[in-house]
Amino acid sequence: MPDGDVAVRWGSNFGPMTLGGQWWRLLTSMFIHFGIFHLALNMFALYQAGCLVERMYGSAHFLLLYLFAGVSGSVASLLWHPSINSAGASGAIFGVFGGLLVFMLDKRNRVPMSVMATTRNSALAFIGYNLLNGFSHAGIDNAAHLGGLVGGALMGFMLARPLDVAQRRAPLPRLVGASLLGVLLLGSATYVFFPSDGPALQELKFQQALIEFAPKEANALGAYSEIVKRLQAGTLDRAGAAHEIEFSIIPQWDKLYDSLSAAKLAVDSKRLDVQHGLTLYCDFRRKHLRLVSAALRTGDPRIEKDAAQTLEQVQAQIETVKRVAKAR
Repeated sequence: MPDGDVAVRWGSNFGPMTLGGQWWRLLTSMFIHFGIFHLALNMFALYQAGCLVERMYGSAHFLLLYLFAGVSGSVASLLWHPSINSAGASGAIFGVFGGLLVFMLDKRNRVPMSVMATTRNSALAFIGYNLLNGFSHAGIDNAAHLGGLVGGALMGFMLARPLDVAQRRAPLPRLVGASLLGVLLLGSATYVFFPSDGPALQELKFQQALIEFAPKEANALGAYSEIVKRLQAGTLDRAGAAHEIEFSIIPQWDKLYDSLSAAKLAVDSKRLDVQHGLTLYCDFRRKHLRLVSAALRTGDPRIEKDAAQTLEQVQAQIETVKRVAKAR
């Protein structure tokens, strides 16, 4: 099973990034899955219902219904729990079943009663079982399921056409109208429910920075350690070490500082002390590295002493951050 970071890089619906402006994740996340079993299960469900629903609506209408339901599920997931990392075609597949139910129940489509009863019952059984299973087990995104179901039913109602061949002609105006209405509905939902700024979004931005902090910190510390080892082994001279620190290591700490401080947390935020502690830690780190670089270039013992004192500040700040994190 791929880890969350891999899914995020491929385009999963990770709340802080989606709300931070990467709205394309609402679409791409429906084509990403957490492992082969997740993918296989969804594709089996899609095959079971998709073949029939595509024949009922037509290929172009089915594609629009599928995409609209998938994005609707992503929006619902984001609204319900904006901080999680979600992916999968489940919302779109629930939308397919929603479209199937709407088609069956709409009397204008003149579906034979014998066919309608069996198919309707199967669809209801699938929806009911999966929703109950989702509510009884952690880690299942029922918000995406419900959002996709509603989105698919709504789009299905707009796109459904009677089975009679003569009445199914000239589908383009209906298709274009439904597409425009779908874009309008989803655009309005994101505008109303997800403001472009505000305390909640700033919290999510800081959460994203926290998630990214540990691996980036490890990279910066590891790169600096390698420079020290090469310097001690005599494979790197003092000027070369100073140059690498200035142009390779310090910029990494600058980026970490900027990412942590970018979120404008409210004064009553429970994470404000964590933000302050970590940004101060990054500031001490880059100050220490600047002094180390200067000491390497000049050999001035006073600068070396200042660098040692700043390293003590770094260590003290690490303990402070640990205490703050533990207190939370």
